[in-house]
Amino acid sequence: MYAAMASMISLRSRWFRLEDMDEIFSLLQEGDLLEFDRGNYSHWAVYVGIQEPCNEACIVHNASSLSLSNGMWGLTFASCHSVSSDSKQKSHKRRRDGSFSGCSKVTVRLEKLIDVLGSDQVRINNTRDRLWSPYDSQVVKQRALNKVSERISNYNALNYNCEHFVNDCRYGRLVSMQMIAVVGIAAASTAIFGSALTAAMAAKIAFMIYRRR
Repeated sequence: MYAAMASMISLRSRWFRLEDMDEIFSLLQEGDLLEFDRGNYSHWAVYVGIQEPCNEACIVHNASSLSLSNGMWGLTFASCHSVSSDSKQKSHKRRRDGSFSGCSKVTVRLEKLIDVLGSDQVRINNTRDRLWSPYDSQVVKQRALNKVSERISNYNALNYNCEHFVNDCRYGRLVSMQMIAVVGIAAASTAIFGSALTAAMAAKIAFMIYRRR
């Protein structure tokens, strides 16, 4: 029991804020996955250490210049929002296939960890190591860096969001546990009550369950 608890702690840290950066930097290793608490959803990134030209601790993640709300599709747009990005309001419509017309400028970015964090919380979260064998840390780092500046056309939250990206870098697995939870909750509500929950309600319930794991 104690061994299992120790293993969990080593895979997932507590939450940190900007004033706690010295502590999280003492724990971080290149190739670690970082989970950012955005309120109604988690944003994900790969830690790649000190990088040029900023000479500061950096992460690689999916991001866009869009400024988006935390509403119904807050979780859906996890890959489209960066605190450090320009806050330009643009229209975005959800297509029938789950992609969004306003997400055409989603790219893989190398950015400073502290810039992306902003006023939110972040934690190290490698708990999927219990499910899948991760690549060597330097391989994870290079897989992420190799994708920097890559443009993601026809962004689709169900099939390729920020969590898909980091899981692909670390494990070679295109999986998003957040979206699996949302879809599962919506399907269960239909089976039990005869009608699906609204996207917003399904996302909130799924996120509560997801974050407890």
